[in-house]
Amino acid sequence: MSSTAGQVLVRPIKAVVRGQKMMEGAGVRICRTLGTPALKNLDPFLMLDELKMPAHEAAAGFPDHPHRGFETCSIMLHGKMEHADSMGNKGVIGDGGVQWMTAGRGVIHSEMPVVTSGDLHGFQLWINLPAKDKMMKPRYQDYQAGDIPVAEKDGASVRVMAGDSMGTHGPIKLRNPGLLLDVRLAPGTTWQQAVPTEWNGFAYVYEGAGRVGDKAAQVEHAYVFHNEGDTVQATASEAGLKFLLVCGKPIGEQIVQYGPFVMNHELEIRQAFMDYQEGKLQRPEDNPWVDEKDELCSAVEHTSEVSGAEINAVEGQTADRPAAAAAAAAHDDSVRCRLSGICEGEPTSCQDGSAAANPADEDARLACLTSDAERAAAVQEAARHAWGGYRDCAWGHDELLPISCTGGHWLNLSLTMVDSLDTLYLLGMHREFEEAARWLADHLDVGAPAEVNLFETTIRILGGLLSAQALSADSHPGLSRMLAEKAAELGARLLPAFDSPSGVPYSDVNLRTGKGSMPAWGQISSLSEISSVSLEFTYLARITGHRAFEDTPLAVHDRLEGAHTDGGGLLGQYFNPITGKATRAHGSTITLGARSDSYYEYLLKQWLLTGKQTDWLRERYVKAMKSVRSRLLRRTAPAGRPGLWYVAEQSRQGKLSRKFDHLVCFLPGLLALGDFHRVSTVRTLQEAAADSAAEALEAAKAAARAAEAAAAEAAAAAAAVAAAEAAAKSAAGSAESGAEGSEAGGGDASPSLQQQQEQLAQQAEQARQAQQAQQAHRQPEQQHPRQQHAEQAEHAQQQSDHARHAKPQLGAGQDGRDIPDLQLAAELALTCYELYRRTPAGLAPEIVHFANNTEIPLDFPNKHVHDVGQGDFSIKPNDAHNLLRPESVESFYILWKATGDPRYKQWAWQVFRALEKWARVRASDRGHACAACQAEAAERCAAAAEAEKAAAAASEGGSAGSEGGEPAAAAAAAAAGEASGCPPELPGGKERCSSCSSSGGYTSLESVLSVPPPRRDKMESFFVAETLKYLCCRKRKRFS
Repeated sequence: MSSTAGQVLVRPIKAVVRGQKMMEGAGVRICRTLGTPALKNLDPFLMLDELKMPAHEAAAGFPDHPHRGFETCSIMLHGKMEHADSMGNKGVIGDGGVQWMTAGRGVIHSEMPVVTSGDLHGFQLWINLPAKDKMMKPRYQDYQAGDIPVAEKDGASVRVMAGDSMGTHGPIKLRNPGLLLDVRLAPGTTWQQAVPTEWNGFAYVYEGAGRVGDKAAQVEHAYVFHNEGDTVQATASEAGLKFLLVCGKPIGEQIVQYGPFVMNHELEIRQAFMDYQEGKLQRPEDNPWVDEKDELCSAVEHTSEVSGAEINAVEGQTADRPAAAAAAAAHDDSVRCRLSGICEGEPTSCQDGSAAANPADEDARLACLTSDAERAAAVQEAARHAWGGYRDCAWGHDELLPISCTGGHWLNLSLTMVDSLDTLYLLGMHREFEEAARWLADHLDVGAPAEVNLFETTIRILGGLLSAQALSADSHPGLSRMLAEKAAELGARLLPAFDSPSGVPYSDVNLRTGKGSMPAWGQISSLSEISSVSLEFTYLARITGHRAFEDTPLAVHDRLEGAHTDGGGLLGQYFNPITGKATRAHGSTITLGARSDSYYEYLLKQWLLTGKQTDWLRERYVKAMKSVRSRLLRRTAPAGRPGLWYVAEQSRQGKLSRKFDHLVCFLPGLLALGDFHRVSTVRTLQEAAADSAAEALEAAKAAARAAEAAAAEAAAAAAAVAAAEAAAKSAAGSAESGAEGSEAGGGDASPSLQQQQEQLAQQAEQARQAQQAQQAHRQPEQQHPRQQHAEQAEHAQQQSDHARHAKPQLGAGQDGRDIPDLQLAAELALTCYELYRRTPAGLAPEIVHFANNTEIPLDFPNKHVHDVGQGDFSIKPNDAHNLLRPESVESFYILWKATGDPRYKQWAWQVFRALEKWARVRASDRGHACAACQAEAAERCAAAAEAEKAAAAASEGGSAGSEGGEPAAAAAAAAAGEASGCPPELPGGKERCSSCSSSGGYTSLESVLSVPPPRRDKMESFFVAETLKYLCCRKRKRFS
């Protein structure tokens, strides 16, 4: 606290910055002030984040991520955090501890919560390094609470981490002069701190209220001090005040920041990114830091005071980690294994029997199941659990809301029941199948709903009825016939959607009136909506004999044939049902993801359904897949290991986006299915030769254009030389005349003419040099394009002949157009599996963005984030949800059936374990909702009892002859009836609370980046209808 004896000038506040809430690390919520658009940085400080949340919600922490060019300071108020880095350093700080890390030339580290109970509350501050120190050797130091001195005086308590305050010196030695204080003021206390005028500084309020400088203090706000004045001041209100004071001398250098790298120039940022991708971020000689003979670092000798119990907890984490993870972690370094305990390989707990000794650890039990029969039984039990939840909580509704144990409406067609019929039958749940089918035959009114979506109703309701009809035709002929009748009626009510001027169907249709319509936000129908319903309608035509069911949807493909982009078989996302043409009003992205995926899928499957007779379907499938290979297929290129193949998206302007929907994971299975039926999408030898010739011709044209540009530049340079020489001569003549005039007048030569003459001479010389440079760098004479075309074609033919006899190797430079279908299917399936393996929850997000390794990706997060994709892809918080989708496990199932490779069964099993661990809803998950409902029911029961007493009293009074007795008794009886009594055998009204049901279900997840992942209260119909069906892999039988 500064002396008030002399004159002090209190600094005013020049900016107030409100904290912004965002997700960081592996889905951890933080509040950021410094490092936001409102306050990008405050030299030398770059960022300040506050972490404040229950520890179990932050369990995923901040796994491995890189840094270069600055320092980090982590301050813990409550909870414990473990640091581990690529130099071999490891340390834990608890309440009041501080971690200081100098990233210098590069380090990769993680910061993970040690405990999963209680709250975490702390901060992280980024401090810039001057240019001379940005490539210094990385260092790490931690300080426990006892290492941080506390200065106390007149109601102020200050933890001095760095700098000086109230005569106390902090242990952290800053590379740049500064202050780092944790200030806590008792109610009514005013506190001052001397700060040099030239220093920048701010205060971050994290608790209490009062004033900072001349502004009212609020939590989660930063107060930036003006540089006028030599003292900062704060006053606490009656609630007290707690804040961080951060001040420092500016470095005064340019700051270029890109995500976790902070340098002085953009080229240095690009180099840092390249070094990270190539595994060169840290130098080999950067061994674990030891105290070197460096004045700055040797000034402090510090030994961490970490108890043996804490060390054991850090190294083993066995107390809080699942048994399977603790036993198998040595074989699997994935974040899924570390945080969810779902690891590759059989854990030792299965071998020594410890898993069986703990029946409460359900995942440990599942990890030990190895036979097909055991695993199939586990999936069947999951199906019974999901169906039981729907039966008890949402019977007849479209969807199950499993946490609240209620039903949800969408199509008003008993969606989950219809969609799940074939799964019930195939999994041997015949009693459940019969019950559901009979209920639908009696109660499903396909004409009751008004507006429905044509696509969703066709694939889920019509498809569900037809698949159940086909499966049960022999075993349940009566039910099968009734299901066929329902399907025929529904098909007839859906068909008017095609009654548009163009024949391209409307997206929606009214099942009562038969009138088609479009969404309110535009006159559009998506590619999937208009093209993917033909499969179900074709089968309906076969069983009913009505050709219109088949011909009408297939006729849409004639419209689509003329809309292919560049003749390559790929189509945009949206069409106008009025004109029948592709529309750009709502985007014409080419994608195999949402709103387009099933068009490409159904080309092949429709061909198979026609008995392989309709060749144009197969031809369009092959054409489209060849275009996917040539235009959209890409591969990441991380250092030191193979990259991941993926399918990009293409915008209307032709620009590629590395966005990848989980929906695209249908493609591996589709390619495998095509390969099984001898359909190849690999380019032919003739196509390869033509491609090479076209590429050579394009290269020649580009070279010719470059040569023409060089010649034009040379001509321009020659003209500039001539003009400069002429101007120089003119200037020389003017100078000579001026000199003569001056001589005659007895004066000096004009300085302006001399300067002009020198300037023009210099320009002439520069022009000559430019001309020489252009001539020196001219391209050699180009081959004639026809000659290049022929040579390239011959070379391509030789390469293709060689490839026929060589085993395909998926090298980093292999052309995706030449990979055999089954091999490409395997590579894409691996990509889809990695979307599961590389997330903390072990489940794939809805969308990822793959990395472009040739330049800094536009979507590389410009903030402190965890790259769960390990350099291959990143996940944005808004895309991190999981809807229990089936596409990946469907592809694993098809690849297993086609190849017999057991890895696909293992991948599916790991997905199932993650679903069981995080998505399964148990009765205990509804505890809070059940307790609240029971309390409310108990209040209603008590009210009913009081009302009954009042009614009885009123009745007695009426019978005694009171004039108003009859109306009063009637009113009391009515009140008692409305309150409704509570049966004595069920106290508390438990029977009225659906949330108290013991039934289960499975729920979608809000974010796979958190462990445990937050939940959404919804079970999509396709979870039982598809996901569980494909997970139930029994004995392999090849496709027939």
